[in-house]
Amino acid sequence: MGTTSLVVELLIIGFQVTTWVVLLILSAFGYRWIDFSILTSWAGLITIAFLAASYSLALIFDTLLLTETRRLRIATYTWPAQAIRKLKRESGITSDRELPAMMRTYIVARNPALDGYITRMTYGFRLLTATTLNLVLTCVATLVFLTTRIGLTWNSLVAILLMFLVPAALSGYATAAQFRNYHLELGLMYLAIRAPRVALKKRVLHRRPRSRAL
Repeated sequence: MGTTSLVVELLIIGFQVTTWVVLLILSAFGYRWIDFSILTSWAGLITIAFLAASYSLALIFDTLLLTETRRLRIATYTWPAQAIRKLKRESGITSDRELPAMMRTYIVARNPALDGYITRMTYGFRLLTATTLNLVLTCVATLVFLTTRIGLTWNSLVAILLMFLVPAALSGYATAAQFRNYHLELGLMYLAIRAPRVALKKRVLHRRPRSRAL
């Protein structure tokens, strides 16, 4: 089930990436050289090639996006709520900024059954993040295509900006909300598993051996 969800997610991202890549190619080389009768005759093979190209582009795009997201050190990758910091201090956990990857590794190592749930949460915000960026890139590619090959009017400009940028803004807002929810849930799971162990360790360390009567 997890593998199927990942493949579907990558195909969706791949379709999005392929859309603006094709628009940029058509903007650079035009479309009069395309023989649409051949496309109809070889529809099956072209579909397979399109799916393969989309999947490959999605892998490249997703890897680059994930790398840049980590490099930016977005605030949602740290503990997102004061409540979590307070709970950590009360639980005896002194470190304030465990990385999400470290928390996830700890959670899965202690409770492997949670791995599937955490993985499903990551699919959502990864897809939303890619969709936000791809909508913006598709908007730019569409404007370039219309400007270079067809002709851009004020009406079409306004329509395209509304068509792409409004969904991109909504997707970006949903991405930020899901990032916060993901790291908040990750932090709560991490606390629920680690806090009792920290408390037990403290009790063991502070336990004093009883003196025997002579």
